[in-house]
Amino acid sequence: MATNLCPAPRCRSRSSAPGNLLCRSCRAGLAADLAGLPGRYDDCAHALSAHRSWSNDRVRGGRPAGIRLNEAAVTARARIVSVLSSWCGLVAAERRIAGPDRLEVPLLAGFLSRHLGWLAGHPAAGDLVAEITELRGAADGVREPDPTIRISLGPCPRPGCAAAVRGTMHPGRDERPTRVCCAAGHVVPPSQWLLLAHRAKPTTGP
Repeated sequence: MATNLCPAPRCRSRSSAPGNLLCRSCRAGLAADLAGLPGRYDDCAHALSAHRSWSNDRVRGGRPAGIRLNEAAVTARARIVSVLSSWCGLVAAERRIAGPDRLEVPLLAGFLSRHLGWLAGHPAAGDLVAEITELRGAADGVREPDPTIRISLGPCPRPGCAAAVRGTMHPGRDERPTRVCCAAGHVVPPSQWLLLAHRAKPTTGP
């Protein structure tokens, strides 16, 4: 008797559970991700609030910086609602039942969780796992962003090279860049960092 293969991406067991297309591990992971999405959605909202507070600080010289949205948080939240509502629509249409009456993440995720057994046997079960995993990763990226900061320092000082120079910094470790090089691979020594920084500053006036 042939064994069905679990369609979920990156599945380690590859063997479907009886009566399902997903294996037990992937089904359990999907259930956990659905249960955790409302909290992750709220965490993205906290990231938005924190970023807005930081962006409203006044910059040097008394000029207000203005509001800058955390685009990753906005995108993650919109994507969570879009993907969950789409799958809820599929369940409601194919099972001929009423879906959630509001686009609220707890309602959407809860609806899918209640129909997880049916979804685990659906031909698109692998796509569902892939999309919910992507939502989790995007939300976690907002909650725990890469601390590395890359700053632009103008064109490369090496004769004949006009490639852009960038410095890499790791907040909390040091105030200075840990590496400065251009896109062509030319490493700029520390003795030239201040000169590059000065050249990169925008000028004002005529």
